[in-house]
Amino acid sequence: MVVALIEAQEIRGTMRCHTCDTEIPTGRSDCPTCYTPAGQPAVLPDVRTYSVRGLGLAAGGAVAVALLADAALLLLWPLAGARLIRSTQSSVDGDPIEALAVESRLDAVEGLLSLVQLGTRLAAIALVIVWFYRARANLDAFAGSVPELRTGWAIGGWFVPFANLVIPFRVMADIARASLFRNSTPRLVWVWWLPFLVYYWGGQAVYRYDLWQYDELPLLLTAKDFATWVEYYEQALVRNLPILAAGVLAAVVFILLVVRVSRAQHARMARGTQTGPVMPGMAMPATWPAPQE
Repeated sequence: MVVALIEAQEIRGTMRCHTCDTEIPTGRSDCPTCYTPAGQPAVLPDVRTYSVRGLGLAAGGAVAVALLADAALLLLWPLAGARLIRSTQSSVDGDPIEALAVESRLDAVEGLLSLVQLGTRLAAIALVIVWFYRARANLDAFAGSVPELRTGWAIGGWFVPFANLVIPFRVMADIARASLFRNSTPRLVWVWWLPFLVYYWGGQAVYRYDLWQYDELPLLLTAKDFATWVEYYEQALVRNLPILAAGVLAAVVFILLVVRVSRAQHARMARGTQTGPVMPGMAMPATWPAPQE
């Protein structure tokens, strides 16, 4: 019956896409803009969809907070550490006990900042992964969407060694292409993923190098020892700057992607819940499955 109705409409002229309202040329089986098959609804019935807009805002906010915690550890702490070393030089005055006390205070403050960084990162990771899963799962309800990877990779792809260098990128590429009606991967996905790799893996390398350098530092007894510590913090700041810059770029672009994708998916799901004819002579159900929290 559906085929007969499509053929009848083709005889009369073009039909309009139920997802983006583009006119589908006669003889074409799908929409030239969003690739929804002709006559299909914006959202397939009986396929579960998820709300991603509020979750996306939460994930973006968590990423921003995590980045601020990173900035405190990578940028502000080297500056504060160098200043603290300079300010305590006169009070130590060759006393090894006082020198150990200064180093203990430095370790305590850095440990506290590291705990804050870890907590904010874990919160951001959890929210980002849930958003990934929901946004990818919604593609299964979008007619014409042909993702390359299964929904499970939206979670598992982050945890498989070496594969996590590529799979989250590919999942986001699937989400962005299908949600934003693109034939190829949007540039924003590349601009997010490449700086993220620099930020994460470069940060790991710099962190390990800093630990090795820290273990080589002398006890704070002489003026030369203090100069060595100050130099350590100044060099750490220089090493951390490009890592933090890559993190800022990755975070900003990720938040932009999340906002655009979430808005596009909700617009499509809202269109799918509208009542009205699916095509001339064929009535839609009163409601389609609403996004579930």
